[in-house]
Amino acid sequence: MVEKLTRMSDEASGKMKRAVFDNYRLFIKAGKAASQLEALMHEINSDFTEKERVINSLVEMSLFGDPVPELVDVEKELKVARAPEATQKQSEFAGSPVTALGDVVEGALVSSCSSFFSRYWRN
Repeated sequence: MVEKLTRMSDEASGKMKRAVFDNYRLFIKAGKAASQLEALMHEINSDFTEKERVINSLVEMSLFGDPVPELVDVEKELKVARAPEATQKQSEFAGSPVTALGDVVEGALVSSCSSFFSRYWRN
């Protein structure tokens, strides 16, 4: 009986080793894919966190009318990093702190949001 259990254990161990050896490349690929997915999820989380911070600052600025120091810093960074053609395209909005937020929050209609907030929450 003990011999039979020992033999079955050895067979199972051998099969497991063989399965790992046969699928080694698949395990490596799966591990790399999991690492890439983890990095992508971390990047997406960081992006959402940054956008949430900017939107909250925009709401605060539109409610109270005071410039938020963090947003002024972001605007300065964006002006330095902006390409000349991008500056020309947005020259009609020069000097507006909302312009910087429009660059940070992709696809946001900042002017519409600020007029909406100023219309409904300042009164």
